[in-house]
Amino acid sequence: MYHVLGARVIGYDPVYNASLEPFLDFVFFETLIKESDIVQVQIPLTPENKGMFSANEFAKMKDDAILVNQSRGELVDTAALIVALKYHEIGGAALDVLEGEEKIFGRKFEDVGSCRTSTRS
Repeated sequence: MYHVLGARVIGYDPVYNASLEPFLDFVFFETLIKESDIVQVQIPLTPENKGMFSANEFAKMKDDAILVNQSRGELVDTAALIVALKYHEIGGAALDVLEGEEKIFGRKFEDVGSCRTSTRS
């Protein structure tokens, strides 16, 4: 979709797929995190890639880069992501999944404390 909109699309995969070349340029992972404005993660979780987005990777990303994780929460070190966001090492994150999400799904949270809304007159 990004390609159709005129964006240069780069991608990393340890397995090269020539049929995708018309739509993206294959690059090394290091190049992907350094050059991307949007890093969209859509990969399975394996023991080798658990925590693949940690403080080291966030430090190499553009200050305004956006991380989009639509795969598995454990691919991202949540504590490191919070620090990267707090200190503006990256621009933002869109998370469809969270590390340890099995502990929060299906639970009722009644004390939302900081999630209050305010109104202006």
